[in-house]
Amino acid sequence: MSQQRKGLPVFLSFRAALTALHKGEATADDLAKGVFYFRCTRDHVMNPGCKGDQIEAEVRAHPAQHEQLKAALLVAEAEGRVAWRQADQGSSFKQLHELLVAHGLKGLPKYAGMFYGPEDRYQAVADACIESRLIPGKVRLIR
Repeated sequence: MSQQRKGLPVFLSFRAALTALHKGEATADDLAKGVFYFRCTRDHVMNPGCKGDQIEAEVRAHPAQHEQLKAALLVAEAEGRVAWRQADQGSSFKQLHELLVAHGLKGLPKYAGMFYGPEDRYQAVADACIESRLIPGKVRLIR
């Protein structure tokens, strides 16, 4: 008997998305409904290694899931369900907040200048949000 999944899927990791697809922890339906904030650039996800960057083991291990994810991301981009960082910027609380709000979630609480201070650009922003329980609302994190 399959368990019904609750909450908007929020994908916070490229590698975790591939692994979750491979293990059946994320489905095509999740890809069709979810929002994506991977903390890496679009080029890195769509063409790993194209600029001499690392190619995750998960890409090599699960090429079918990588193709499935890329196809879903093209649709999600057209629907405004993806936020990408530029190569010259770090991850951003502000980008993640805006993505969540755009999809009917409360977003991240503003406090202590979070959106405007130096912490707006550090690489582990999504992990910090999770560890601090900053993502409220009805979401299912895939990280």
